[in-house]
Amino acid sequence: MKKISVIIPVYNRAQYVDSCLKSVISQTIGLESLEIIIINDGSTDNSLDILKEYDRIHESIVLIDQVNQGVSAARNAGLKHATGEYIAFLDADDYLPKDAYEVLYNKSNNLDIVLGKFQYIDEDGTVKHTAFENVFKNTKADEIVIDPRIDEDFWHVFRYGSLWFRIFKTNFIQDKKLVFVDILSSGGDLYFTTLATLLAKNVKLINHVVYCYIQAPDSIMRGGMKSKTLFYNIFKVFECTYAGIQTYGLCKYKHIFDYMVLDNHLPFRNRIVEFSTRSCIDLYDLISHEFNYIASIIKNILENTSKETFARLSSERYSVYKNLHLNNENIWSYYQKPGKQVSIIVPFYNVEKYIRACLESLEQQTLKEIEVILIDDGSPDDSIEIANEFIEKNTNFFLFRKENGGQGSARNLGLKHAKGEYILFLDSDDMLPPRACEVMYNKAVETGSCIVVGESVWKYEDRTEDVAYLKKWFNSDEYENLRENHNFPLSCVIVTAKLFRRSLIYDNNLEFLHIIGEDIPFALQSWYYAKKIAITNNIVYWRTERQDENNKSTMQTFNAETVKDRLIGMKFMEVFCADKKLTDIRTRMFSFFHGIIHRYFKNITDDTEKEKAYEFIKIYISSFSDKADLQIISRYIGFDAKQVEALPYSEYVMTFVEA
Repeated sequence: MKKISVIIPVYNRAQYVDSCLKSVISQTIGLESLEIIIINDGSTDNSLDILKEYDRIHESIVLIDQVNQGVSAARNAGLKHATGEYIAFLDADDYLPKDAYEVLYNKSNNLDIVLGKFQYIDEDGTVKHTAFENVFKNTKADEIVIDPRIDEDFWHVFRYGSLWFRIFKTNFIQDKKLVFVDILSSGGDLYFTTLATLLAKNVKLINHVVYCYIQAPDSIMRGGMKSKTLFYNIFKVFECTYAGIQTYGLCKYKHIFDYMVLDNHLPFRNRIVEFSTRSCIDLYDLISHEFNYIASIIKNILENTSKETFARLSSERYSVYKNLHLNNENIWSYYQKPGKQVSIIVPFYNVEKYIRACLESLEQQTLKEIEVILIDDGSPDDSIEIANEFIEKNTNFFLFRKENGGQGSARNLGLKHAKGEYILFLDSDDMLPPRACEVMYNKAVETGSCIVVGESVWKYEDRTEDVAYLKKWFNSDEYENLRENHNFPLSCVIVTAKLFRRSLIYDNNLEFLHIIGEDIPFALQSWYYAKKIAITNNIVYWRTERQDENNKSTMQTFNAETVKDRLIGMKFMEVFCADKKLTDIRTRMFSFFHGIIHRYFKNITDDTEKEKAYEFIKIYISSFSDKADLQIISRYIGFDAKQVEALPYSEYVMTFVEA
């Protein structure tokens, strides 16, 4: 009896299959120990010619040639012919380390399943990631025998649904009558490995790389990432797997698969986001019965998942599922409804003193076709309780939660879930006047603008005050296209009091940097990509100035990290301007450096923090070599910028900071 039967389905893999088979032929376990079953699944390239040549030379090869039926049917054909003690699966565009099967077999000890580490590798040979590396990080053991059904620390074995880094005891597979579901043209791995792992009495994980997964751009799982088949098929996989769990009497372990689906498989490749935002309809050209099928699978999973399993999810994951609308009789009709006119994204963190007034101002908007997307950025105070009050009484308010990561990451999460035609950003300690959304939306429609800019003012109990540095823009002609004004992007650097067309953001993949001062790079990029920017002289934004010394806003906080973040933002903009040949804007942009020095650096009161900030400044200045750039910087720091790298902090203080 051969030690391992290796099953290799092949469909149009001529570019890779030679390297794949060479890695099998050269295994240190010895060719005499292997049964190599190759299934040509109706290839239309010259794969079959290559396979026939290998079949002619090597007696260990069994070549099956069949009409195209899909990878699941091909693997089932291989299972029917397998006679080895163990079974392994190999994809024709991947390859094996030389000792893979020797190590796996020698460690098998008659166990049902043995698996090792595997590597994601780019076509140029670069190792991108090694799976299961962390399992052995804090142990000297080179193998671990586990029961992942019981040991929650090893549930991640279920997270990777692929076959190829495992070997399965042949008698175990045959006794359990495990086969692939022929109708699954992709994702059949997940069905097979989930059931096999739940049925296995014992599983061994070894500290050895046994598989090299090539991320080929034209593979099913790589090149077809955005294919309708791949998206739609995963829901068939879920349905088949749940049916298999019931058929095999494994319902007591169903919660494990529930958790994997909700925490990993649905969020993977933004599947659940594409569903919740309806983008999957256009992206994959879904028709009504297809979309309704997907919705029914998701609904069934959520309705049959326990509270304990939901409690395991992160607040961010849970909030996505909580905000799905799956109880409508006609899901298709509900999701086909036009999106709201405006999505208002409101991140919040420690704003219990301000958020009620903020959200009340949104309830009072005269434009009714709005949705409010609240992002809890891990707020430790009572902000979340106040937000929930508004969620309960407003069907157009939605709450998503995440771990604290700053306003940039919170806004990005909001963008993932925004469905409106236009998007508006609101800080949770500020407010909108009642007609703000109506005025800006009407202006956008009237002018066909990508961005509409309105006036913001400071709002106090008894008065309002102009925002001085912005006021000049609201004395100008409302019909001027500000996209043509190269002074605008560096003069109006905030993203609040602006209405952005959703397509402007999504079509250009705009995101916020995870820094303090994330507005500025976003404002510059959105200005660049916009075709038309209109202004309205109406007041559309009420700013609040925090008076709480113990809870300052980021604009009131001065430390080394603030300086570092501002410099990161500057570097991003400098590179962006250079790439887009915005020479005039890039030159004027250096004036921001002057602002960083005089506002953020000089307002740091702690000497240690100030010295850290100075080191960040030195690194930033040292990144420039162009003489023209250095001359501009020199004007702002008061002496030759070339001296900075060698200049100690004490001398810097004497020559500039105190000047």
